[in-house]
Amino acid sequence: MKKVIEIREQLRRIAQRLGIVLKSCERDVEVVRTPVTAGFFANACRLEVHSPGGMYKTIRNGQEVYIHPSSVLFRVNPKWVIYNSLVSTDRQYMRYVISMDPAWLLEAAPHFYQQRQHNPTAS
Repeated sequence: MKKVIEIREQLRRIAQRLGIVLKSCERDVEVVRTPVTAGFFANACRLEVHSPGGMYKTIRNGQEVYIHPSSVLFRVNPKWVIYNSLVSTDRQYMRYVISMDPAWLLEAAPHFYQQRQHNPTAS
């Protein structure tokens, strides 16, 4: 939590220096999730519905990945997620994971997803 506070303070100082007015998103977490999706669009994954143990496949290359057990989303298994990093143990675990709407991928990176053979917005 200390790192979170340090990063928040750093971002506050940068925003202040740039003249950006800070305001709370209140309960509208989509305001936070859409820009994270835009920044990490290449790390999108879709839950493999009929796989045991909450296996996801990356949209980029079909790699099998799993939500790290320390994540609050572990066992929740949202249909679509974005992750920040992978940790390799006996499996590839996603760290720093958020759920997202696949439609945001086409908005954030049409140059990346329109060239994919796999349609990320298909259910």
